[in-house]
Amino acid sequence: MDDITAVEIFKNTEVPWVLFIHAIGGSSRTWKKQTDAFAADYNLLLAELHGARGCEPLTMESVCAQLFELLNERGIKRVYIVSLCAGSLIALAFAALYPNMVGGMVMASGILAFDRMEKYGITLFQFLKKTTPFTLACHIMAWLIMPGKRHLKSRRIFIREAHKMGHNEFCRWVDFFPAMLDNGSYIAQLNSLKNTPHSLYVMGSGDKRFLPLTRQFIGRVNNARIEVLPGCGHICIMEQADLFNMTALNFIGTLTKRI
Repeated sequence: MDDITAVEIFKNTEVPWVLFIHAIGGSSRTWKKQTDAFAADYNLLLAELHGARGCEPLTMESVCAQLFELLNERGIKRVYIVSLCAGSLIALAFAALYPNMVGGMVMASGILAFDRMEKYGITLFQFLKKTTPFTLACHIMAWLIMPGKRHLKSRRIFIREAHKMGHNEFCRWVDFFPAMLDNGSYIAQLNSLKNTPHSLYVMGSGDKRFLPLTRQFIGRVNNARIEVLPGCGHICIMEQADLFNMTALNFIGTLTKRI
C-alpha cells in the first residue's frame, strides 16, 4: 500500500482535517486555488493518486485502502473530503467503506452516474491507450470530458498533468474507469447507515456533460444536495475559485458546528 502519497499542510492538532482527492489525471497542484483559503481554518492532506511504483491493477477497494493508510499513519480519525470530478466517485466509495472517518464531503464537478456517451467514451479510452500515441490520447480524453471554448484552460491543465503521469500510469488509471461505473453498491451502503455523511455536489452551470446527470440522480444519495455556480463549466474550482471556496467552506463549517 505504498502507491498513493500526499502533501500535508498542518496547522495544529485542534482543528479538523480536510482530505483533497483530485481528478483522474490531476495532482495535488489541482488545488492551488483552494489551499490558502482552506489552510486558514483546517489541516490539509492533498492526496497524490498518481506516480505509483506498482503495476498491479487498481480496484476501488485498494485505492480507498491506500487513502485509509494515509490517514491512519498520521493518526487522523476523521476528515472532511473535497474531491474533483471522478475523484468524487472515490470519495463516495471511501465514505461507504470507512463511514466513521468521514464527517462530510464536497464533490466539486461531482459525478454520480454516466450516460451512454460517457460509457462509450470509457470503452474508447480502453481502445485508444493501446492504439493511439499517448499525447493524442490525452488530448482526445480532455476534449470528451471538457468540450467547448470556455474549457480551454481546464483542458490545457488536464493535458499537462496527464503527461506528467506517463504512459504506463495513464493506462493503469484508464483501466480503473470501468470500476468507477459500478457505484450503486457504495450508494446503497451509504444509504443503509444510520447517519449518512452529508455531501454537497458543487457544479458549474455550463457543465453540459455532468450537471444534467448529477441533477437527475442526486436524490439517490441520502443527505446529498447540489449547488450550481454561475459562469463556469466543468472545472468550477478554477473557473470560479473564490465562489467555490466560499461555498465549500460554508458547508464544511456548518458540519463542524454539529460535532
